[in-house]
Amino acid sequence: MDGVVGLDTACDVWNELEKSCSTLDPNPTTTTSHEVWTKYRPLYGAIRDGHWDKAQDIFSKDEKALTVKFNYNHDRALHVAISTCKHFHVVANLLMKIKHEKLLNDDLLTARNKLNPLHRAAMVGNTTAAQLLVKENIRWLFTTDNQHLLPIHRAIFGSHKETFLYLLRVTKENIKLSEEHPICERPFKGKKSGALLVNIIGIGLMDVAYDLIKEYPSIATMKDGRSNPLKSIAGKWDTYFSGAQYNFYQRFVYSCLSSLALHSYRPDEVLIYMFL
Repeated sequence: MDGVVGLDTACDVWNELEKSCSTLDPNPTTTTSHEVWTKYRPLYGAIRDGHWDKAQDIFSKDEKALTVKFNYNHDRALHVAISTCKHFHVVANLLMKIKHEKLLNDDLLTARNKLNPLHRAAMVGNTTAAQLLVKENIRWLFTTDNQHLLPIHRAIFGSHKETFLYLLRVTKENIKLSEEHPICERPFKGKKSGALLVNIIGIGLMDVAYDLIKEYPSIATMKDGRSNPLKSIAGKWDTYFSGAQYNFYQRFVYSCLSSLALHSYRPDEVLIYMFL
């Protein structure tokens, strides 16, 4: 683990762990055999290192290489390319080839724990890859993994603000898709919406939380285990005047806010006032 100390981003940590750990031969008891790993190890290295010409040469000789499972996590070539967070041309070329071969479906591109490629982009904070993926398959926005989490959850759980904000925007723009198709999950309703709001508050995106509560009032009452949105905002001590170092103008604005008897308001109304 010493090799990842001091690295700046999740992508850097992921890449370092991939180099130091993932190149080891898979456990023989896993679903990926030693023979498969030995055969496709050069492809894994080419994708990881961004050598598209080498990868293309392998694809041209082996039609199964596009969707082969490299390891115990069932990572395919697309997952490996996304996880590098830098070889965007490889991601784009893979998507083009996969689409051309008519392999753009969930069964062939889902890793272990039902993680689709957009889940992986969200987990490592790869916004550019997320943009490419959404263009190819918008339904991935509303497809859950085995923990009933959407890509937007995975992004906020990893504190990847840029990726989360992008996914939030395109999710809102295409929200009707989640309402029209029964297999699609609704991101702003149900128990998991509470987890979403709690984590949004937790990383300090108060304006985003405020907008979501205004648009979806029921989200303010959803619980995430022992936590809930109201408890989460109460725990952000640096949000309040008593716990933050405000300048002169900020103190003046704060002093102008009127007091309010919160007990007579609904939870969503209380939260909205607390964001003001």
